[in-house]
Parts: sequence; C-alpha cells; structure tokens
Amino acid sequence: MFPFALPLLGRKSATSPSLVIDDDGVHRYRNGKLLEEACWSNIDKIAIITTDEGPFAEDFHWLLFQSDGHGCAVPGGLAQEHRLLDALQARYGEAFDNERVIEASGCTDNASFLCWERPGAKDAAPDS
Repeated sequence: MFPFALPLLGRKSATSPSLVIDDDGVHRYRNGKLLEEACWSNIDKIAIITTDEGPFAEDFHWLLFQSDGHGCAVPGGLAQEHRLLDALQARYGEAFDNERVIEASGCTDNASFLCWERPGAKDAAPDS
C-alpha cells in the first residue's frame, strides 16, 4: 500500500477535509492543518485506486505520487467537489489518460489505474 493513502482507507472521521488546488500543486487539509501535498513540479505519476467498499464507503481515490516518495491522496468526493480532474486535464492535456478515469469510474473492485506518468519516472506507482 502507499503510505500517504493509509489515512483514507478504512477510517472514518467526524471532521471535514478540505482541498486547495493552486499554482503550486494540490494540498489536503483537515481542521486547517496541512495533511499532505503534491507540488506540480515534483509529481511523477497520477493514479486512481478503487475498492470494493462502495457505495456506502468512499471507494475511489486519487493518488498523486512525487519523485521523493511523498504525495497526496484525495478521496473521490473531495476531488469532485474541488474539480481535481479539471485541473489535471488542464495541466497534463492529451498526455493525461481520460480512458483510465472512465475505467476507474465504472470499477467496483479493488484495482489501480495509472492516468499519467512523467517520462523516465521511477517505479513508485501502480502500472495497471
């Protein structure tokens, strides 16, 4: 599993997370405290993981992998609320694999979908 994604899986929280997408990158907060972030200049891979826990639990997560092993995991609902997909499509253009997003959106199993990879990136994310 990806260490920065662990807080998303299997844990419920009474607090509402927030997301900021700006010129520097993607930043996830809870109670005003920065939990994790991914800077655009350091992102090597973008993937989606799905689980078989839906529809009553979050079963769709965006993972933004940085070259240093850190990254940002964003639950699907939060990503949708803040239009993360729009930001990724605008930033990565035709190199961003929208077909993988469509596949992931229809998936009800435990799976991973690689949507974008920087040429020459280290093997830090799922390749499926």
